[in-house]
Amino acid sequence: MVATTCAARGVVYWLGSQLYVQLTNRARGLSLVASRGPAFIMPETSGFAPLEAEPTVDTVVAAVLDAYANDERKKALGQDVGRTRRADGGATDPGVAFAGLGDPLLRWPDVAEITRRVREHHEVPISLYTNGLLPPDAPAAAEVASTLHEAGITAATVALNAADPDSYARRMLSPPPYTPAYHEDAASSIGDVSGASFGSACEFIAAMSEAGVETTVTAVATADTAAVRDLGTALGAVA
Repeated sequence: MVATTCAARGVVYWLGSQLYVQLTNRARGLSLVASRGPAFIMPETSGFAPLEAEPTVDTVVAAVLDAYANDERKKALGQDVGRTRRADGGATDPGVAFAGLGDPLLRWPDVAEITRRVREHHEVPISLYTNGLLPPDAPAAAEVASTLHEAGITAATVALNAADPDSYARRMLSPPPYTPAYHEDAASSIGDVSGASFGSACEFIAAMSEAGVETTVTAVATADTAAVRDLGTALGAVA
């Protein structure tokens, strides 16, 4: 039987032994869930649910530490729990990922603080899934990227989904022609996109790569994936 954590509904969820942390329901650009199409839902076994309220930093840290102490999905890793690599170089504990219905980058200072505090206990990979669109009041992308890297973010996956500004505006900054799962309506699946742009997403990708964070760029099947991949490489992403 799989143990469950003490976290409030939606704060953490699971895919295998990968622990996901959810900080907000608020989107900035088309959410990851929405980008998967109108029929996409998370597996029931994941425990995924929209947040009832945005959790505090203390709540998230406590949930992650509780998962490592008590949940069988981490305990089942045995001697590999808390380890990044096996002696043969293979992955062991996949660690913790900031993701969810909304974009964790909207709470980037909290991402950094949670990461610092978790890594005081477990030096595991901590990754970020985002659209790369910083909130309007954020400092420059280079400063944010440096802060996240210094806190211990080891990898970032940025959903770019387009290789030019016009395609990006259509796919990422406009409501989809359907109401995605978990969202109240199509508009909520893109959130507040004032000031957001293709250029700002590209700037964030380049800044994270320059800061030393292993950065991956992704695209949905309907995009020109080869062009997105080439652009990501040019910006310093690994794929």
